[in-house]
Amino acid sequence: GAAANGHGRVADLLVRRGAEINMQSSKGSTALMCAAQEGHERMVELLLQRGAEINMQNSVGGFALMCAATNGHGRVVDLLLRRGAEINMQSSKGSTALMCAAAHGHPAVVLRLLRAGADTALRSESGRTALQLARTNGHAECVEAGKKHVQEVLPGRPTATAAGGEGAGGASSAGARGAKTRSPAGAAGRGARGAA
Repeated sequence: GAAANGHGRVADLLVRRGAEINMQSSKGSTALMCAAQEGHERMVELLLQRGAEINMQNSVGGFALMCAATNGHGRVVDLLLRRGAEINMQSSKGSTALMCAAAHGHPAVVLRLLRAGADTALRSESGRTALQLARTNGHAECVEAGKKHVQEVLPGRPTATAAGGEGAGGASSAGARGAKTRSPAGAAGRGARGAA
């Protein structure tokens, strides 16, 4: 609808006329998830100002931060984090925003999420960490972003585990915030696909 297409005036009018800001589609997606997925920063801001629930999950546990990260929308990722999005929230398959950014080849978003405290040790339902997903999908630039982050927080330390090696599955970022939240839901949706 209006949010996915970035039509701020239409969306604002709908909300002012009583449209339910957190209404979910048949797959559980909200206007905020759609705007984040499409990278409509102004629309995301408008929806948040009007009371959109930032951590609401769709039928597969996808959420706005995951939608933005999956599609490489760094400015929307930053906005959502500033406004309180749970950085380590997990979908019903265990996917996080970091896993989605890494699996889809968005190194700048990977680095943003790591610097914001994303936990590299979390594993998807398939048992993979974000940087293991990056390596599996051929996104060496995302693995390098992980190594760069480890060098920033632990200068002089080896980076094998941060690059998705065996062992612990990654150095957990200092100051990780947010809980390991899983959705009990389980149908298909766009936000979480391909990361687990």
